[in-house]
Amino acid sequence: MRKPSISLLSQAFFIPLLWSASATAIFWSEPGLSAPVAAAAKPYSPAVRKGNTVYVAGQTPNDQKTGEIVGVTIEEQTKQVIQNIEAILTKEGMTLSNVVSTTVYLSDLNNLKRMNRVYAIAFGLSPVPPARTAIQISRLPGDALIEITVIAVD
Repeated sequence: MRKPSISLLSQAFFIPLLWSASATAIFWSEPGLSAPVAAAAKPYSPAVRKGNTVYVAGQTPNDQKTGEIVGVTIEEQTKQVIQNIEAILTKEGMTLSNVVSTTVYLSDLNNLKRMNRVYAIAFGLSPVPPARTAIQISRLPGDALIEITVIAVD
């Protein structure tokens, strides 16, 4: 097997650095809002702003003060995930109506109908609800039932 040259390796690592240099990471910095993601020093940002677009990383139903999973039902966990997303968007001067796309990860696709009832209350009131993909995944962090990523545009 041929080893890649150093110049190829440099290019592979350089391209993401160029992109991230013009983006702004959004962290939980207010007192009392200590995101488990930031506290655990994970190698990613809870959200990143690039121009007028905010990319929100997958949000699980964690209480932002304690880091604990909130709720045991899909409805309770979906509500918490949406609250976490709203907190990030609010920090950027946006609301759920700015969301243009979501990806919903469910630990059990049989929960889709029940999740959708809560989701519809939050996103269904927009003049144009966001595009959505919903998929089943074998396991989520903290054994959560749901995780949602969003893309929002000013």
